[in-house]
Parts: sequence; structure tokens; C-alpha cells
Amino acid sequence: MKHLLKYLLTATAVVFFLSCGDDKPLDEAWSLFENGQYSEAYAAFTNLPSNTGSSAAEGQGWSAFMMDSIELADAHFESIEEDSLPDSYAGWAFVRWAKNDYVGSVDRAKFVLLKKPTYVFTHNKKVTDKDLKVHQAYAQFHLDNYTACNELIAQLDATWVSTNEPEALLTKLESLYESFK
Repeated sequence: MKHLLKYLLTATAVVFFLSCGDDKPLDEAWSLFENGQYSEAYAAFTNLPSNTGSSAAEGQGWSAFMMDSIELADAHFESIEEDSLPDSYAGWAFVRWAKNDYVGSVDRAKFVLLKKPTYVFTHNKKVTDKDLKVHQAYAQFHLDNYTACNELIAQLDATWVSTNEPEALLTKLESLYESFK
């Protein structure tokens, strides 16, 4: 009986340590991404063990997006939709905008901003809630929802005076886009 108990405890410990995984390959993949090596990062995320789950798919999605592989990025973000990760949904908002799915872009950006009103992408501090709001405003413009577009612009520029003139809205959106690049 003692041997059986000892065996079970040892087996349990081995399974526990094996299931913990090693974050180093994941960290290395994100380092490649952060250094702008998107194709190498994509390959590194793809080669991660299956127990990294949504972290690998999130990295694949962002890397594919940065390489302008919009359909591939969309598929990766969609594959982890149920995990409700703000960084994934932020990337997915940009992907949906790039696909001219303006309703999808707005919905995903809203999700992120509800969870994290002062959002900052973990792996690129230049990507913030302001970028999401600019894309939302552009999307609302394309959806002819000038009221929502004006509200979003006003969140980014307190001096903004609402207008229903498409040219004025577009000029302001282009200016905001350039300032948050």
C-alpha cells in the first residue's frame, strides 16, 4: 500500500510539473513580435506546444495582422473568441475594420473599451484606446452614423464641434489617425 501511495504521489507530481509548461518559448515569440519580426514571430507562435492555447493564437493573429494577412489574422482571432481576451479583441477590431466589417469592428472595440477603458496593448504600448476610438469613429462614418462618429471624435478632441458635413468629419478623422499613428 505504501508503494502504491508513493507511486501515485510521484505520478501526480510529474503530471503537475509537465502541465505547468514553459513560458520561455511564448516570451521569445512575443519578443520577436515586439522587435517587428512578424514572420519569425508567427512561426514561433505556430510552433508553440498545444498547451499554450489562446496565447499562441493571439500571437498568431497579431503577427498575421502586422504582415497584412488579414484573413489569416481574422481566423486566429475568431478561434479564441470565447476566451474574451482584450488584446485579441483589440486586434480583431482592427482586422474587422481592414475587412470593411465596420459593425464587427465597432462591436469588438466596444468590448475592449468596456473591459479596459484606458486600453494599452501589452506588446506594443503605442496601440491604445485612442486607436480603437479612431477606428470606431471611422467605422461609424462609413456606416453613415455621424452622431456616433462625432461623439467618438469629441472623446479624442474636447474642442471638437459636431458637424454633419462628411468632408469635415473625414478631414478630422484623417488628422486624428495621423496623430495616433
